[in-house]
Amino acid sequence: MNEEVVLYRTRGGRLRAVQPHCPHLGAHLGHGGTVKGEHLICPFHRFAFATDGTCTATGYGTQPPRISLTALPLHEVNDIVFIGYEQDGSAPAWQIPDLSGPPQRPYCRPVHHTFTLAGHPQEVCENAVDSGHLAALHGFTVLQPPENDLVYHDTWFTYTMRVGRRVPLLGEVHLTPRIHVYGVSGIRADLPLPAGLGRLRMWVLPIATGPWHIEIRLPISAALPALRFLPPALRAPVGERLARLLARLYKPLLKWDIGSDVPIWNHKRYIDPPRLARGDGPIGTYRKWARQFLSAPSGTPNSSQGEERLHRSSRPDQERLLNDQDHP
Repeated sequence: MNEEVVLYRTRGGRLRAVQPHCPHLGAHLGHGGTVKGEHLICPFHRFAFATDGTCTATGYGTQPPRISLTALPLHEVNDIVFIGYEQDGSAPAWQIPDLSGPPQRPYCRPVHHTFTLAGHPQEVCENAVDSGHLAALHGFTVLQPPENDLVYHDTWFTYTMRVGRRVPLLGEVHLTPRIHVYGVSGIRADLPLPAGLGRLRMWVLPIATGPWHIEIRLPISAALPALRFLPPALRAPVGERLARLLARLYKPLLKWDIGSDVPIWNHKRYIDPPRLARGDGPIGTYRKWARQFLSAPSGTPNSSQGEERLHRSSRPDQERLLNDQDHP
């Protein structure tokens, strides 16, 4: 956690993630480093590193030393790159599945927003099944709660819900998002727009950066119907620009929605067991399922005790930590 990573793609399209410092003399490969063909070039002495991490050349034509970059496990899926590993440094025991389905009109390049706060990734993902807060905090009318359509798989679950929200000048608008929750790694919401105007795809990705420190990253993209009234050569570039405009227009609303949760996450305490009431949603079921993704505290043999980490961890200076940041 709280480590820098250098992520690069070669000319041939191969994506790699490595630890940031050159093993020769420690230059940071992310500050001045370049990609030349299939090699990552160090900015300090122009040492070249192949995609397997090995050093293949120096900047002055001599025999390269036997050094290698340290590669990190990565997984590129659903237009997002995930980098992570187990506590012992090994590759993750599971990966987010590719749920893109059959080819459809492509989503645009996403726009982003980031929140920084005190919290734990599980508490963010738990929000996906917390039906009660949708009305109490966000003002939605829950017409079909998650538990009516919830299907658990080994490392992810999905459901479709129906909600209503009053919109100025439009009155009550009904929305039917399809939700996917991947372990404690993130939430994806696919939202068809009314009248066939297109689709929005929103991610809520809580990234642990330290003990009880997280960044929540919000990529938002859109897809529009085929622009058949345009000449074929213009459809893709115009569609991309219009879709990104739609994503930018929706971004303040998603930022406002998630931003309503952020100060609560930043100051709340994990209660175990929770004192649940009718209408809360399947929070208890989600917590039992989520235990498989949590490591046990040091010295405990049973991984199911990993949930203890949520309420035994010390919390940082919350007022100092809370922050949000826009990205183009």
